[in-house]
Amino acid sequence: MRSDGIVTLAANGSITEGGTDAAPDIVAAGIALRAGGGIGTPTNAIETQTTFIEGFSAAGGINIANIGQIQIGGVVAALTGLSDSGGDIKLSAVGSIFLNDTDGAAMIQGAITSSNVTLTAIGALSDIYAVADAKVVQAPGGTITLNAGRDILIGPSGTNYDNDLLATGDKITTKAAVGPVT
Repeated sequence: MRSDGIVTLAANGSITEGGTDAAPDIVAAGIALRAGGGIGTPTNAIETQTTFIEGFSAAGGINIANIGQIQIGGVVAALTGLSDSGGDIKLSAVGSIFLNDTDGAAMIQGAITSSNVTLTAIGALSDIYAVADAKVVQAPGGTITLNAGRDILIGPSGTNYDNDLLATGDKITTKAAVGPVT
């Protein structure tokens, strides 16, 4: 599917790819996904090529692999970043990941029951970057893993900001291959 504008996909069931190729399934300026089941599967991501994305999965998790840098948030008012009510959230990007959604509980919201959140920015110059004064990632029933080729930058500079990584599961893991985790 290809568009110069915003692509919105909504399904009572899951949103999945028919095959297993690595080519982008959706190419658009922005993508909004809402599914009663999962978005992608644990073993087969929905491949995208977009600048902006938001999505909600009621059950089954979210697995998205983007070609190029991507921003979470700012697509449609009906969605708040990436959120899931019953599975893991995995987002990878060949490029930086910018977290910039301030109208939900968190920019990325995992399920209350076991739900792990993994963000991976692939490439030597790729960052995970969140500067809005809002909760960044919540995984109340699981773990948070952030992997970046260069830096992980959470929150504006200064004090008394609400830029949290919240997990009540086993742990929060951050790995910046080159630069700091701040």
